[in-house]
Amino acid sequence: MLNNMSLSNKENKCTVTVVGGGNSAHVLIPFLSASGHKVNLMTRRPQAWSKVITCELQRPSKKKEMITYGNVNHPSAEVIQAVKGSCDKISSDPADVIPDADVIVLCMPVHQYRDALNRLAPYINRTKKEVYVGTVYGQAGFNWMVHEVERNYRLENVVTFAIGFFSLICR
Repeated sequence: MLNNMSLSNKENKCTVTVVGGGNSAHVLIPFLSASGHKVNLMTRRPQAWSKVITCELQRPSKKKEMITYGNVNHPSAEVIQAVKGSCDKISSDPADVIPDADVIVLCMPVHQYRDALNRLAPYINRTKKEVYVGTVYGQAGFNWMVHEVERNYRLENVVTFAIGFFSLICR
C-alpha cells in the first residue's frame, strides 16, 4: 500500500493512527489529515486534545523581540504557513482507534515502545493484507520489538518502518 502512496495521491488514502501526543504527533496529524488521510489519535489524555490541530511553520521575526513561555525567553517568530488537520477519533482505548488502522505511528519516547506495542497488538486488524507499524524517531531495536510482538500475538500482516529524522519537530 505505502509503496504506491504519496501524501498527495487521492486514490490511496488510508487510516493512520498516531499513538502518543508529543511534538511529532502535533506535526504529523495536520499534514496527514490535510492530505486526505483519516487520522485517529491514541493518547493518555484525550480530553486535552482538540479535534482540529494546527501546525505553524515559523521563521524568526525581524522585530528581534523576545517572548516568554513559562520562564524561558524565546525569540519572536512570524508564521509563514499554517497547516490545519483534524482527528476523526481521539481516545485512550486502543479498541477505539487501532482496528481501523492501515498505518500505526508511535510518537513517544523510545523506552515506551515495548509496552505500547504490547498494548496495541491485540487490536491490530488481522484481516487487512498489511498493517504498517512504525515510529518517529527510528531507534535501533524497534524492529526487534515489533517482531517480538508479531511472534507473541501471531501477527502475520505487520510491516515495520521508522522515520529516522524529522526536521519539523521543535518546541
